[in-house]
Amino acid sequence: MTRMRTLNNQLFFNRWKMINLVFLFDLMVLGIIILIDMISNKMTFKLVKLDKLYMYYMLIAFFAYVVSFVLLAKDNERVLFSNKYRMIPITEWKLYFSNILSSLLTLVYLWFLEGIVNTIFSSIQVNHFLIGNALTNILYTGSLYKLSNVDMTVRSFIIGFLSIVLIWSVVTLVHFLISLISDKFAWRIL
Repeated sequence: MTRMRTLNNQLFFNRWKMINLVFLFDLMVLGIIILIDMISNKMTFKLVKLDKLYMYYMLIAFFAYVVSFVLLAKDNERVLFSNKYRMIPITEWKLYFSNILSSLLTLVYLWFLEGIVNTIFSSIQVNHFLIGNALTNILYTGSLYKLSNVDMTVRSFIIGFLSIVLIWSVVTLVHFLISLISDKFAWRIL
């Protein structure tokens, strides 16, 4: 039998390449937006511009999350229904668990990369340029949240993981049901 760790490493490596491309595209779009914004504003760099660039970054990061989630869901289905992975001597639950686990690890990797860029933006905004700005007051005030930052972060990750697993499980269930129904009630042409 194939070890689950070997399969997980192979699945993670394939998805890691895909997420790196999504993140690279994310940074390229951000660089193009910064370049266009600097050209259109005659190379001026004001405090308000950083605020706008951070909002652009948040919008681009949201689209990167959505695109990566869809690509990973598609890759999950491809793994479960491809002959390449069906020929590997591994039990069904190990294949499914390894598939979900490698997808979750890949999303954590994307969250880590986006978190690094977000930390860079936050440190530039808070420490140097945007003290007293409206966006900084909204994003970094402690009065909006009753929980500490660690509790809020842990709860957000737990809710994120559980919702991702739920959505991927529903997508896989629907795909299994469609394939079961189409196999059970296949139309035969005479």
